[in-house]
Formats: sequence, structure tokens, C-alpha cells
Amino acid sequence: MKHAYRALSGLLLSCSLFFAACGPKKSAVAETPPPTPVVVAPTVDTVPRPPVPVKSLRPEKDLFVEIARGGCRGRCPIYKLQIFRDGRVLYHALEFLPQKGWFSGKIDGEKIEAIRDKARAIGYLGLADQYPESGPVIADFPICVTFIRLDGREKEIRNRHHAPTALTEFEQFLDDMFLDFDWTPAKGPNEE
Repeated sequence: MKHAYRALSGLLLSCSLFFAACGPKKSAVAETPPPTPVVVAPTVDTVPRPPVPVKSLRPEKDLFVEIARGGCRGRCPIYKLQIFRDGRVLYHALEFLPQKGWFSGKIDGEKIEAIRDKARAIGYLGLADQYPESGPVIADFPICVTFIRLDGREKEIRNRHHAPTALTEFEQFLDDMFLDFDWTPAKGPNEE
């Protein structure tokens, strides 16, 4: 029986050494926990920006200024007015205006210079590209899109609401310039 007891204890010792050697190993060096992920909120510097367009915002190379007003939930006038460098003016009246259709006219160099001076005075080229700059947009408000080529640069601003007073005054300045204008019915650019 002594012999069986020794064999059994030798077997148990061998098995325990085997399982101890093959079991999970504990490191002598203290384990460091994995790093906690850091969440970085997007900032102006980390939000990807769209690439700067290489081509012109407007294909008409002689276009100097454009103002376009869009609709709203009510009866807001919808039109586009384009002023070219040579003084030609093209007006497309779409909705909620006394007359609809295409009209043309001409302004003199003094009015073109007045528009340039006003755009420079308000710092048009330095204004934001859209208003509001952030936050919710009230879609029921009419949109006013202005565009200008000035001092070798071009810029478009989309204004729905919360724009600086200087911009809304510039928009009104352009509108007022053509209140009592002598329009001639015209064909649109895609009409024959």
C-alpha cells in the first residue's frame, strides 16, 4: 500500500507542477491599465474644411455684382439681379413682383464705383460666407445671396438671418439702386 501511496502522491505532484507551469503567468512587473481614450470636441481648427475652389464661383467673367432673393413662407419677392463690369444689368423677376420675366438696363460708372466703395466700406470680403454662421437656420426666412468680384477676389455670402447690419444695409443699397430703374424687357441667357 505504501507503494501505491507513493505512486499516487508522485502523480498528484507531477500534475500540479504541470498545471502550474501551463497556467496563466503572473508578471513580476506591475501591469499598467490601458490608457483611457481622450475625446476631443471639434473646434474651428479640427473641423475639416472644404477645399478652396480653383474655378470661379460664377462662370460669367464680366459679372461684377449679383443679388438674388429667395422665397419664404409668405409672398417674399424672388428675383436675381446681375450687374456686369461694363454697366449692363440683367434682372430676372420670378415671383411676387409687379412684373415677371427678364429685363435689362444699364448703369453708369459712378454707380459701379458707388457699389465698390460701399462693399469696401463694410469689409464685404472679410465677412462670413453664410449667416447664421452656426446654429439652427430658420428655413421660413427668405434668403439673400450676394456675390461680388472686388480687388482681384470674388466672394459669395448667403444670408438667411442674424447677419451684421452692414451686410443687410449693403443688400438694401443694391435693391434701392434699382427701385425706379428704367427696365427694358429682355430675353434670358438661355432664350433665343
